[in-house]
Amino acid sequence: MIQKLLLTMIALIITACSSNTNVKPKGINSKEITIYYIHREHCPGCEYMDEVLKDKEIQKLLSNGYRLIVLDVNNQESLPANLEQTRTTPTFYFVDNSNRKVAKDEHVLNPQQFKQKLLEIKR
Repeated sequence: MIQKLLLTMIALIITACSSNTNVKPKGINSKEITIYYIHREHCPGCEYMDEVLKDKEIQKLLSNGYRLIVLDVNNQESLPANLEQTRTTPTFYFVDNSNRKVAKDEHVLNPQQFKQKLLEIKR
């Protein structure tokens, strides 16, 4: 529970996000990607991904043009209307600043795979 709280606080600080509305936040450049991380408490895959997201290289990549929004399916937090709801965890939706889905991953990624995914999306 403390790890999840710490991850959420780090994500909020890194991304400076306050909500998951459909409105495009001010100050987003044309290459910014929003990552919706669908999370569930007591999910082994989510716990692993929480650790992956703490990786210093990944945090550095995330601070350069990404917004990470962590949504807990147990709290029934909702996604933007154009993304399908899922109870599969962990799931990552990568969305551009026009609110178009550019990628989706429904599985655990090791740190190298997640870094590669971030780099591929920004191309």
